[in-house]
Amino acid sequence: MPARIDAAALYLHNDQLSPIFLVGHSMGTSMALHYLGGEMKTEVSGLVAIGTSSGGEGSLDADASKLKPVQIPILDLYGENDLVSVLTGVSIRAAAAAGAGNSDFTQIRIDGADHFFEGYEDQLLETVSAWLETRR
Repeated sequence: MPARIDAAALYLHNDQLSPIFLVGHSMGTSMALHYLGGEMKTEVSGLVAIGTSSGGEGSLDADASKLKPVQIPILDLYGENDLVSVLTGVSIRAAAAAGAGNSDFTQIRIDGADHFFEGYEDQLLETVSAWLETRR
């Protein structure tokens, strides 16, 4: 998967389409964090992490620990009625980012939304768009 993300980011970079942000939902966020913690070939300006799982019952799983090496702006977005593993990990993800010294980590909860943001698509888009606008 890192090769595909590298290829897409390089394509955008070569066409001078920047800044480049990764957006992932659930497993997609796991893949993006794996990529960002590795040897990237193209600069990425930020990550929108939607519905990121952080293990159950307060455990610090791989996704939360993958936040530690990531020093780019991160929007951690989740729904009020998200999966238990996402909701349980809210403070874990914030602590992992803070512990890594990432001062540009933002968490936003969308009231009423579930893991797939069904019926809250407009709010999801507006929230992500507003956050991205502050990074231009």
